[in-house]
Amino acid sequence: METRVGSSCAFDVFMALGKVVEARAFINSNSNWRGVIRYAVDHKQYLIVNLNLNITDDIIGVTDEKWANLINEVCNFMVLNGCTRYNSRTSLINEPLKRLTKEQYAHYIGIAYPIIHSYGFEVGAGNEEFFTAQALGFMYQYILEERRKGHINFDILDCHWQGSCSTPELTREWTDEAISWSNYWNIPLDCTEAFYGDIRTPYGFNLLKVQLQEASRAGCPNFCSVFNNMDRAALSDYDTTKWDKLAFMINGTLQNNTVAGYWNEWVTIINTNGPVPNIQEVFEMYGIEINYVKPGSHNEETRAIQEIMLDEGYDLSPFGADSWYGTVTEGVIREWQSDNNLQVDGVVGKETWQWIIENMDTGICRFLQMIARTGRYK
Repeated sequence: METRVGSSCAFDVFMALGKVVEARAFINSNSNWRGVIRYAVDHKQYLIVNLNLNITDDIIGVTDEKWANLINEVCNFMVLNGCTRYNSRTSLINEPLKRLTKEQYAHYIGIAYPIIHSYGFEVGAGNEEFFTAQALGFMYQYILEERRKGHINFDILDCHWQGSCSTPELTREWTDEAISWSNYWNIPLDCTEAFYGDIRTPYGFNLLKVQLQEASRAGCPNFCSVFNNMDRAALSDYDTTKWDKLAFMINGTLQNNTVAGYWNEWVTIINTNGPVPNIQEVFEMYGIEINYVKPGSHNEETRAIQEIMLDEGYDLSPFGADSWYGTVTEGVIREWQSDNNLQVDGVVGKETWQWIIENMDTGICRFLQMIARTGRYK
């Protein structure tokens, strides 16, 4: 499985390119995070919603109540618009050390985690340049140790393969450092923001590819780079001219012929990389015909679905994953379909298998195990 590639800091749908999108919601900004959420869900892009304080570098007027209100507002909107823990998650405060101490950041993590988990989403924290985090008090190690002590909690350590990774050599060194944190504190890594070079040069484009390679080596399921397409209107709060060098496109137009050549290669990577296969392509490649899972069926597809239900915590006692579709299995499948806003008919066919593979951690594993058990391939 390869790392998904997409877009960081998608302030509007215009910027939401690729298989993964990092949207940003602020307490005091009208960024179009609602539109990006709807767009990502509709276009089957994996969504990371980054919850932030003020868009400026101060926290004046940001109370714990305002922070909690933003979290509830965003999470509620995500649920109402089709987000689940399978197609989306949250992250907390982009580059927090611009406006907070590491202790203050831990405080905001502590408020956010229980609220977000009550909606069923995973929480990422970190989101800082490697060098900045180390220079300003070893922030990554601090929040990880606070997590180990039980003072705060989060599920994923979000990192930036960006400004600190200004050469291939530094990229590899910081990746090794991040992997050591992941191993020591037993937490997965991910990349919510990447690339801070000159995309208009061969060196810059090569650096972007090196950063993707190293983030993949670290086990990151996502790689969000800036900017595949920079929308000046969406970033009107900033001086965007200094970011031209980062962008393949500005307002939907490729910058020049050199960048166009790089973009052709990059968009192929964007469209190719990703941990989710298309099930129809799998069927055609291996000549597979799949049986429906429905009342009365007795087949390995039923056993695989039962295993997935057990993986998800549903109760199939007293029979378990026995490959027989009876009343217990039907009740559990209908409950699972209802819980995930799917058609509640108790039937699993090709379209439902595709949804499972795209949205569930164990989906592809159980599907491939079923294919191996039955030997249904050319």
